[in-house]
Amino acid sequence: MARTGSLGLSTNPFGSGSLGGLSQYNLGDSLRDLARYQAEVAWGNGQLSDEEYLKVLQNDVKAAAAGTRDYIEAVNRLDDVNYRINRQKADIAGLDELIAFDQQTLGTMRPDNLRYRDVQDSLASELARRRSRDYGKLVDAYNAGTGSTESLLEWVKKARESIPADAPDADQWASTEQDLVERVASEKDAQVYQDYQQRRMKPDAFLAYIKGRRDSFSPDSPQYDDWTRRYEDAQKSVKDTIQNDKDQAFFNRYNEGKVSDKTYLGYLKKRIDGMEADDPAREEWTHRLREATFSLAEDLLVYQVNRGQKSVGTLRNFYVHYASTLNKGSAEWRRINEKIISLGGASGGGGGGG
Repeated sequence: MARTGSLGLSTNPFGSGSLGGLSQYNLGDSLRDLARYQAEVAWGNGQLSDEEYLKVLQNDVKAAAAGTRDYIEAVNRLDDVNYRINRQKADIAGLDELIAFDQQTLGTMRPDNLRYRDVQDSLASELARRRSRDYGKLVDAYNAGTGSTESLLEWVKKARESIPADAPDADQWASTEQDLVERVASEKDAQVYQDYQQRRMKPDAFLAYIKGRRDSFSPDSPQYDDWTRRYEDAQKSVKDTIQNDKDQAFFNRYNEGKVSDKTYLGYLKKRIDGMEADDPAREEWTHRLREATFSLAEDLLVYQVNRGQKSVGTLRNFYVHYASTLNKGSAEWRRINEKIISLGGASGGGGGGG
């Protein structure tokens, strides 16, 4: 079959012809796209500086016709790379600079936007890191002895006022505040006990503080039970302190010769009679009464013997009788027997025991 017509190829490579019209392709745009892609790869691989890559993108913007899709895409690429580079610079400069950068960025965005929420999440994490950093400095100062628990608590309270409820560290700071509140209270407790023990706080004020601490807790809480026990101990401590002061005042008067021996012995006996049978102090006071009774009787007999009012035998018999109440072989028994022997008598007997 005979062919009709000719192939009709145009000698103009960019003219319209049967091969589809090569003139629809812009060779300049293709070359710029290739150059930009090469620059992007080189920059991503660290083989092109930030400034060099930015220059390529800037040229892209200049080459595109304003208002076209190519122009919008070129501007977007340039803005995105500028953002990434500048944010990294801020990050390198420091946490405060990074926070300022992200805060400024948020100011240019709509809150109802995904990108806004992404930046907002990053900023929330950065602010949490800064709070942790700043608090760490205060803790270091505290450990160095230049800060107080009260100052830490005050800082945390102020920080929590500015922390959103959905902040990543909101629960952490709530827990930290509670820990500090308890620590401040513990330190106050210790100071109150110390002030009372060193007589810088009156008993009534001391008891009122302990009772107030107990009443600050729920009656069905373990803390309430704990402070109830402390309050009972404090009441006993105050009672014992008052009694000890009274005892010391009486002993001082006796040592100054302002109280008779009979009154002194009566005071000791009255103190013993006022104690519970299982009171740990009862044995001590019973021993004190026993020693005082013997010592006063001995002093009186020695006084009378020295003045010829009593015989030496009377004194010796007194020692013999006393030795019979002692544990034979004990230090006190040996001491009394030395006195018996020195008075010309045989060694006295002894009580039970070995």
